[in-house]
Amino acid sequence: ELGAVQADYEQAKADYEKAANADVAWARSNIVTAQATYDRARADLDRMKPLVDKAEISRLQYDSYVAAARVAESELKASQDKLAGAEQNAQMKKAAMLAAQARITQGRAGVIEAQANQKQVNVRTADAASAAANVTLARANLETAELNLSYTTIVAPMDGVVTRKAVEVGQIVQQGQSIMVLVPLNDVWVTANRS
Repeated sequence: ELGAVQADYEQAKADYEKAANADVAWARSNIVTAQATYDRARADLDRMKPLVDKAEISRLQYDSYVAAARVAESELKASQDKLAGAEQNAQMKKAAMLAAQARITQGRAGVIEAQANQKQVNVRTADAASAAANVTLARANLETAELNLSYTTIVAPMDGVVTRKAVEVGQIVQQGQSIMVLVPLNDVWVTANRS
């Protein structure tokens, strides 16, 4: 049984190292790419603003630069959210690794206790090791529970009004799943014709 627990720990450790290194590095590199795309779109938009003001380009052409900048900004935000998700995933994998490590410690404490019983020695040493393993396991379980609790809050990237809600209370959602549309309130305008 201790061998199986050790194998679980090795797998949890490998999962954590992958999540903490490769997955987070990939998410960071996506941010660099998205930032470059956004910077270019903003620069293009800034160059086109004087041209549309002088009527050297059409309003339609300028609007396409505005749209490209907004798309690039959204992609940058999505990349930043994916990095945050990758970092949270790494923390969750770390908690799983610590829990597996605690199970190893607890298993070793059990072996020590069995050996102590066989030799009729003072069981208090084994009890102390088992208690320490239980404390370590409880701490790892607490970290996992706190981390899982942090996933229950979804924060919007801006103030707005929710439309097209596609999720209900108690439903489990996946990372990247569209659950609603958020209409921003900070840039609201109305076009009206006077007759």
